[in-house]
Amino acid sequence: MVKVGTIAVDGTKIEANASIDANKTEARLREMASEIVAEAAAVDDQEDLDDPGDQTPPRLQSRATRQAAIAEALASIEKDRRERPSSAAKMTIRRVERAEAKERRLTEESTAIYTAQQQVLAQGRRPAGRRAVHPDRNVNVLKARQNLINARAALERRNASKPVRKRNLTDPQSRLMKTRFGFRQAYNAQLAVSEDHLILAAYVTDRGIDIGEYIPTVAAVEQTLSELAAAGHDRVIGTVLADAGYFSRENLAAAGPNRLIAPGKAKDVATSKKTAVTQPGKYDRTAIEEMQERIGTDEGTAHYRQRAGIIEPVNAHLKDRRTLRRFARRGLAAAQSELILAAAATNFLRYVKVNNLATI
Repeated sequence: MVKVGTIAVDGTKIEANASIDANKTEARLREMASEIVAEAAAVDDQEDLDDPGDQTPPRLQSRATRQAAIAEALASIEKDRRERPSSAAKMTIRRVERAEAKERRLTEESTAIYTAQQQVLAQGRRPAGRRAVHPDRNVNVLKARQNLINARAALERRNASKPVRKRNLTDPQSRLMKTRFGFRQAYNAQLAVSEDHLILAAYVTDRGIDIGEYIPTVAAVEQTLSELAAAGHDRVIGTVLADAGYFSRENLAAAGPNRLIAPGKAKDVATSKKTAVTQPGKYDRTAIEEMQERIGTDEGTAHYRQRAGIIEPVNAHLKDRRTLRRFARRGLAAAQSELILAAAATNFLRYVKVNNLATI
């Protein structure tokens, strides 16, 4: 067992133990926090008049619980803002980085030329070439500095216009995610499955899309295989199959085993060979063009089509046989433990079936 000549990775949404109605915007969460503080102060003053003891009133205990949930939700939003900027924000940040690099390069080049000429002039000699001007008067340097000012201003405007972020007060670590049935409060379960339908890796993330999960999922599989190798069962991944949700330059160019990642939906892969092949001998083909060419061949298309047969039955077993359509507990760590338990049960029962151990 554990055939890894071809493995498949996929993400599936599993509902969180939380109502979608418990989602609040960042602005509303801050309002609620202020309201609770004001209410607590008023109640505390009244309790002091009624009973000057040190015991915390029940009404304040419930408010403290709500306040803790709101604080956790707001902290999560701030963490996301720092660690997971939006695509538009990333583009603006990259624009600033490119502008900084260009301004620095042109300034250094202009300074070097100007300094060298000044040294020649100080020796009473005439410098060769065109007379250099000070970097502060160099047209190219000034233009680069203005571009940098514009880029930084754009980043400030982007930061000022914060996107609307929401958090769920029942389970702040869950997220509103798009599924086939509309938006649900959920977690994204990532799976990697072998040819013989054993789950090689399984983990839960709060990211609603799969594009950033290819590299960590493959790394998790390699960790599993290294543990098998330590026990005397060497396995080497042949090819990883992944759908269009993982299609990105970073995932295509990452180190690791051979892969086939679809550039579009499954129905498009079959017809891609009509248009995918790039110019013969083109020396600067991108990773995207190379993948389109590979998956567009008859062999590549046939190989990729194995993906659904490998991983989708396992997804179905987890949800229908293990009844893992909704997590019972709240929080990322609790959801992770439930997924691992369901994956272990699925693997065990698969082993029993393959080895005809019906008496167990």
